[in-house]
Amino acid sequence: MSDFADSWEIRQLVERYASAADRGDGSTVGRLFTEDGEFVMWLDPDSEDFTSQRQGRAEIAMAIDRIRDYSHTHHTVGSHFAHIEGIRATGETRCEAHHLIGAPPNVRDHVMFAYYIDEFLKQEGRWYFKRRELRVNWISVLPVESRTLADSALDNAPPRSTV
Repeated sequence: MSDFADSWEIRQLVERYASAADRGDGSTVGRLFTEDGEFVMWLDPDSEDFTSQRQGRAEIAMAIDRIRDYSHTHHTVGSHFAHIEGIRATGETRCEAHHLIGAPPNVRDHVMFAYYIDEFLKQEGRWYFKRRELRVNWISVLPVESRTLADSALDNAPPRSTV
């Protein structure tokens, strides 16, 4: 397989992660990691110590399932690159992650401006996360001013998919 095809598959892996995270679908996210994969989070931009460390698909799935605590989330994948060396690759992904909390009319958007430092491994022709580090650069808390959202969207939102 060419580096271009491998780069594309790795980018799709990153996109599938963001999509499944938005659905609060920890099971799907867990399957994107190797069996012994590792997910480490630095959620406090002012701390050098990690906030949380999860090892293995089941632990990673449980961590991602906690996203369901928010009424809505939206992860936008920004820049991404991967450096491929055979069946191993490293990469970095920039992300803007929105997390809505509160009830109308006091809904707030906790926006994390973050990046991931990734190690990838290709097993049986497919790319997986071997290690994923989430590092938050800064957090903004913004009011949600949309009348539609404040009046009804949270009450009428479809249930989160568990696909």
